[in-house]
Amino acid sequence: MSAAHNISRNLRHFRRARGWTQAEVSRRFAEITGEAPRSVAAWSAAERSPESGRTRSWTANDVAALAVLFDVPIADLFEERPVCRGCEGEPPAGFTCNACGATGAVAESVAKLRAMLAPSETGGAL
Repeated sequence: MSAAHNISRNLRHFRRARGWTQAEVSRRFAEITGEAPRSVAAWSAAERSPESGRTRSWTANDVAALAVLFDVPIADLFEERPVCRGCEGEPPAGFTCNACGATGAVAESVAKLRAMLAPSETGGAL
């Protein structure tokens, strides 16, 4: 697998591990780079590039910004990660894979909602 494929696959892995949406990644990435935020469709295509057969080109600046964004060493972005045999990286909506921890779209939304409804750090409810 190419380095670009590994970066794309790891982008999805690191984003999901943090419970971030593609829109959040776009916003955070733009804050780091000073560029305009990329569309959710662009992030989605970048994450799917290994499966789609089309490779997303990553610049050195992109790689450095992704390392800062996810607070990981640059080498981690190039690490070859096997696709989960349990869910193939895409569990059904509303489910979390017991093998890799990936969550389906509905589960991510429920987690975000729970976080929003949790008491704030100041002790009061939202």
